[in-house]
Amino acid sequence: MNNPKEKKRVFLPIFIVVIMILSTLGFIIGYSDPQTQNQNKVDYKGFEFTRTEQGTLTGTVYGKQVILINEPSTLEDIPSDHLSLPNLQLAQKVYLTHNPNKTDAKLPIALFEANIKPILKYSLACAEDVLGCEKLPLKTCKDASNSTVIIRLERTNETKITFNNNCLTIQGENLIRPTERAILQLLGAF
Repeated sequence: MNNPKEKKRVFLPIFIVVIMILSTLGFIIGYSDPQTQNQNKVDYKGFEFTRTEQGTLTGTVYGKQVILINEPSTLEDIPSDHLSLPNLQLAQKVYLTHNPNKTDAKLPIALFEANIKPILKYSLACAEDVLGCEKLPLKTCKDASNSTVIIRLERTNETKITFNNNCLTIQGENLIRPTERAILQLLGAF
C-alpha cells in the first residue's frame, strides 16, 4: 500500500461511496423534514388540502376531489344563506348564469366546472342578451321555479351568497372567493 497508484485506486472508490452516502442522507433528511412538508399542507375542519406548484389547493371533501385558489379559512367571513346540494339536485334544470359585459366569470365558472359539474348537472346561460350570449339561453332569477334552479354570478360591491326562491346568487367584487365558499358549502365543508 505504499505505492501511490494503489492509494489512488483505493481512495477514489471510497471517496465516491462516501459522497453517495452523504448525498443520500442529505436528501432523506431534507425531504422528510416535517416543516418542509407541512408548509404545503392546509388542514380545515379535518379536510386536508395540499398546495400545488401552481399555487392552487387540492383536497378531498367527503370523497369529492376539490380544487381551490384560497384557503378555506379565509372564506369564512363571507355572509351566506344555508346551501344544500341535495336541494339543488332535486331540480329538473339548473342554469349557471352571468352577464359577460358586467362580470368576468371565466375563473368562477371554471371552478364550478371542476368542483360541482361532476355531481350537479347544469347548463351555462346568460342574464342578458349581449355579445357572447348568442348561443346561450337567457336565464335570470325570474326563471327560477320548483323545477328550475338558477345560479347567478353577479359582480357587486358587496360580497355575499344568497339563496331565495330557487335562485342562488353569488356576488362580490372578486367572484372567486364567494364562488369557492359556495362550492365548499354545497359539498358540506361549511
